[in-house]
Amino acid sequence: MQSPGGVFLGDTHGLQINLKRFGATAERIVKGLYSEFFETRLPETHAVSVFFTELQKDSSAIDRTEVKELLGFLKNAQLHRRGDDVIQIRFVNADEDEYSSVWFIRIVEAVSFFGFTLPK
Repeated sequence: MQSPGGVFLGDTHGLQINLKRFGATAERIVKGLYSEFFETRLPETHAVSVFFTELQKDSSAIDRTEVKELLGFLKNAQLHRRGDDVIQIRFVNADEDEYSSVWFIRIVEAVSFFGFTLPK
C-alpha cells in the first residue's frame, strides 16, 4: 500500500468481490434473513432484489438521493449483528404490505447492499 505521495506504507489485505457474481448470493442472504427474522418463508408472490452501494470505496454514495431516502427508512431500525459482527443488518417492513421490506446489510465492514422484498 502506498500513500497518495507514493510512500510505501506496508502490505495490506483486501476483500475483492465481483459484485455481478455476488448478486445471486446477496438475494439468498436477504431471503434467509427474512425467514430468520419473520419466522416464515417469503411467499411466491414476492421477489428479492438487491442494490449494491459504493460505500465500501468511499462515502460519496451517501450523497445520492436514492441512498439518502433508503437510509431514512432505516434510521430508526435496530442494528442486528451475526457471526461476531461479520454481518450487520437493519431492516423495516412496509406498512402497506406485510411481506414487503427494506434491508441494509453490511458484510465484514467491506461490502454493503440494500435488499428489497417486493411483490412480483
